[in-house]
Amino acid sequence: MVILTNTVGGYLDLFGVPADKYAIGGEANERWCLTAEDDGTWHVFWSERGSRFDEVPFAREEDACFYLIGRFAAQQLMNGVLQVRRD
Repeated sequence: MVILTNTVGGYLDLFGVPADKYAIGGEANERWCLTAEDDGTWHVFWSERGSRFDEVPFAREEDACFYLIGRFAAQQLMNGVLQVRRD
């Protein structure tokens, strides 16, 4: 499965993540951001007051997308929004 920036928002929506918690393709204050950089890398980071925190670079777009989804999935799991399935 390949997830790219044009579909990552739909997956975050499935996890119940409000659109005002992230920015895809640009920076926005107090949001998790996923950006394409001039050097061809992709970066995921928390943006606050013009600074980047917890920034992680990726060589591939799909890896950055999966990372962002994973961060939110873990957060939603800890918040009780997602439930662990026990079969």
